[in-house]
Amino acid sequence: MKTCLTFILSLLLLSGCMKDKNNTQEITVDYETFGHVISYVEIGSKTGDSEWKSISEGQKLTFFSNSVDAKLGLPNNGKYLYIPSVGINLKPEAYFERIDSTFHILSTPSTTVADVKILSYKLYDNSTLVISDTTITPSIEIKFRKEN
Repeated sequence: MKTCLTFILSLLLLSGCMKDKNNTQEITVDYETFGHVISYVEIGSKTGDSEWKSISEGQKLTFFSNSVDAKLGLPNNGKYLYIPSVGINLKPEAYFERIDSTFHILSTPSTTVADVKILSYKLYDNSTLVISDTTITPSIEIKFRKEN
């Protein structure tokens, strides 16, 4: 009986010492808070004046918003989820506001102007979105395809 109990305790201790290799924090968004969910997938990237490079298994950029521009089909403000596969320095989850041809990235809904990162964008044929980070040198552009 003592041997069995020792064995069971040893197993419990060992299982407690094992680390989860996928110890990434899961991002959660309350879908009831946002009325629109729009997703894009990376399909290409470009640095400076270089040629476009294809991205075969690109990361997903998902916008959660309460309002969408009817003409452009783009969200006006809300929250995004995105882990870039190229060198744009963005938090995986943050708030945004679309103003003219830019996305203003905010760490919180009430972020001060000094904490705002501004990315420009171009929309082609309502299905291709190109986001540019000109705050770094050389600039980086990422091309996305809209998911249905």
